Amino acid sequence: MMKSQKAFFILLLTLFLITNSSCGLLSPAAEDDAGTGDLKSSSSNSVVTSTAIVKPLKEATLSFKNNAIDIAFQVQPGEDIKKGDMLVTSADYHQNRAVAEAKARLAGAQSFYDALIREEFREVRQSEKDAALEDIEAFEAELDLAESNLAATSLFAPFDGVIVETYVNSHENVSSGQPVLLIADISSFVIQTDDLDEEKISSVKIGNPAKLYFDAFPDEFMNGVVQKIALKTASGPGNDVTVELLPTKPIQGLRWGMSVYVEIDTSIIDVLPVESEAVETSSETYESSVTRRICDSAYFVSETIPDGSVYLPNKLITKTWTFRNTGTCTWTTEYLLVFTGGDRMSGPEVQPLQEYVAPNDLTVLEMELITPVKDGSYRGRWQLQNEQGDRIYNVWVDILVSSE
Repeated sequence: MMKSQKAFFILLLTLFLITNSSCGLLSPAAEDDAGTGDLKSSSSNSVVTSTAIVKPLKEATLSFKNNAIDIAFQVQPGEDIKKGDMLVTSADYHQNRAVAEAKARLAGAQSFYDALIREEFREVRQSEKDAALEDIEAFEAELDLAESNLAATSLFAPFDGVIVETYVNSHENVSSGQPVLLIADISSFVIQTDDLDEEKISSVKIGNPAKLYFDAFPDEFMNGVVQKIALKTASGPGNDVTVELLPTKPIQGLRWGMSVYVEIDTSIIDVLPVESEAVETSSETYESSVTRRICDSAYFVSETIPDGSVYLPNKLITKTWTFRNTGTCTWTTEYLLVFTGGDRMSGPEVQPLQEYVAPNDLTVLEMELITPVKDGSYRGRWQLQNEQGDRIYNVWVDILVSSE
């Protein structure tokens, strides 16, 4: 009896140990722990973290296109500026003289051509006219270069902002491309990451929401959204890719350079980016000649009546030029086509634009002319000018009149 009971007890103990061994089922508590761990792991995998800094939406380091002599600042650090304000000047006597000389040579060439086509005592060869026209075009190119160099003797503000820093002093000479001053628009800020490597960036998309934690505001976080992802890795060691985020609402008290900790939720991709002005790069070098021409600029698209077209004498013809306004200023009806020389062919001395042309819009400039009564080659020149009489684009009509 005792042996039987002992054997039965040993059997029960063996079954108990097997049931509770590591090869058996997990307890309910173990199941809960494992499930919680899996959930935490899944959640953390959808969040990408990075450090970042606060940067202005726009910033620009300005420099002179050419070497500048005896520069003079017209503004000081901390001063608010408006787009187009003159910021820095330099000695321009050489450039002014070059412009004056180029204008004189162009005027002489134009007068020679005008006299040539009105010659009545001999038959003027076409080769003479062609050579005179080539001189005019060459002097126009010389004048363009001289005016561009004159414009490059001053720096102008490319956008509204504030002077942040200056890198040289008044009365110094500076080299071409040497940084002169830094301006920024600090009315709006972006958050720019600085340690998102190529592994982290693979899951980040434009529109992902994010939480922004500022060292300056330790007791709260703010919402943001991914608005831009760099197309290449940043320069320097590592393979970091820069991401820009916009706060979803204005944040009071932000300063350029503040530290930010970012948590980007990559599991949500249907959040629309906050609307803002597109900025190609966070820092650009603006040359003064580009700034000078950014207001009024034109791109030639097409024309009717190609050069050398043949017409009968005393016929009404209509010449058109199609342009795109590639500047930042709207062309108004105060913008003019002004006759500058050659054969007017009964065309207007001055013709205003017939419509307003907003930046990036197309317009067709139309002019009615009457062909001369005598056979020959004729060319009339007009100039598209702004309200101040500054040249935007040269146009012309070049035809051959033949009664045969």
